[in-house]
Amino acid sequence: MRPLRALWLALLGPALGAAADGPYELISIPPDDARTVAAELVDLDGDARSDLLRFAFSGVPPDERRRIHVHLQGDAGLPASPSFSAALPPGAAAYDLGDVLPGGGIELVLLQPDGVSIVSLAAPDAPRRRLQLDGATIGAAVDEQGLPRTRLVRPRLGGARPRLLVPLLRQLALLEPDGRELARLEISPHARIWAPEPGAPLAMGSDLHLMLRAPHVSIADVDGDARVDVITLGRHEARVFLARESGFRARPDRVLPLRRVSERDHVRGTGVVRGDARDVDGDGRADLLLSYASGNLSDAHTRTELFLGGPDGWQLDAPDASFTSAAQWSMEQLLDVDGDGRLELVRVGIPVSVLELAEMLITRAADVHVIVHRASAGGVLDPEPWLRRKLGVPISFETGSTRGFMPTFGLDLDGDGRRDLLGSGAGDAIEIRPLRADGRLGRVVRQELPTAGVLRHGDLDGDGLPDLLIFDPRDPAAAVRIARRRGDRPELRPRDPADQ
Repeated sequence: MRPLRALWLALLGPALGAAADGPYELISIPPDDARTVAAELVDLDGDARSDLLRFAFSGVPPDERRRIHVHLQGDAGLPASPSFSAALPPGAAAYDLGDVLPGGGIELVLLQPDGVSIVSLAAPDAPRRRLQLDGATIGAAVDEQGLPRTRLVRPRLGGARPRLLVPLLRQLALLEPDGRELARLEISPHARIWAPEPGAPLAMGSDLHLMLRAPHVSIADVDGDARVDVITLGRHEARVFLARESGFRARPDRVLPLRRVSERDHVRGTGVVRGDARDVDGDGRADLLLSYASGNLSDAHTRTELFLGGPDGWQLDAPDASFTSAAQWSMEQLLDVDGDGRLELVRVGIPVSVLELAEMLITRAADVHVIVHRASAGGVLDPEPWLRRKLGVPISFETGSTRGFMPTFGLDLDGDGRRDLLGSGAGDAIEIRPLRADGRLGRVVRQELPTAGVLRHGDLDGDGLPDLLIFDPRDPAAAVRIARRRGDRPELRPRDPADQ
């Protein structure tokens, strides 16, 4: 019976990996002569089973074909071939997912130059809704290389269903899913424009090149009135739009100059300001995290600061906690890593220097420092790291990126309530380092399977355990890979904290 079952699955279903090589079973979806630029595991038809959504591009303009492939899971599992396909609507520049229409299932929301489209993918003839806006969105043109996901669906902004927050060129449009416009918030984007000198040799492929950066948007309660507010954070200022019973005003209630970018970095075009507004100390008011990366190979550093919220707002000249990463460019995330209901600060730093660059060229790997800071009893982040780990991440010189997906603390993989460190080896394995209660990482659980590309996750079989979705938008010949958890595996059961 087993050989017949294997033959049947090979003919009619996705390719399955060997059954006894680790905690995951590998499911492979063939590429169909197109590169998968984005993919998600999501319940599209409302039957409580995750389906596979793929965006598949083939060719180059003007002959490029952009398609949506939908694999609806049935009683026999996930089919290898799409249940149905459709052309990606013209002008689609980015996407999001959310339950915005009645009837069950998650809808696809597409950002287009003059509005958004809400597309149900429950069936080939499922309803679609087009919301056209007065004014151009930031999705003025399609991305030539892919289809990025961005935050358009906002569940916490009131209303019976999630609302849409759509970035225009100088505004944010707040919409009901039926298209009713509730507010327009005035934002302050920043841009860089390049143009060749008159009479100069042909050094650019255009007469005008524009890079426009819309601000980061956070949704949090700033003033403690139990209503969520909108915070936009750009390179030079933060804007706060307070929610009222009547809704939002167009102009911000508070404009906070950041003054983090030095004139030297401003002139050179270097220096990156990032941030997020979240309630770190648990007092019901949003706290502000600011991070500024400056300099170049000779003087790079990153400074991260936390400002606790209060009746008078954030005091940007007096941080409540600060962290400096010398000779590093770092990335930050507020995340409940240890499962205690409070947010921790995760800092992922990459050393930057001429020596580090030479080492990377020789070893073909980059050093990555992962540091976690927990909040103290007063809610302020402890300057002493709770966890510190140095990883070597292999680099591909062919693609200019990591060989596998970047290490992440995003998932609880052993079911103990804490998020574990998940890595991808050299693009050839899943590597899990379980997080222990004392802040140490357990022995690595490694399973060899292809991990080159981008990581997503979902629950394919409804067992409550996260399954991993991996696709490589740079390789047209790469299959979509699903690493399905096999259930209770002894190698991923919580162990004694002394286990390292």
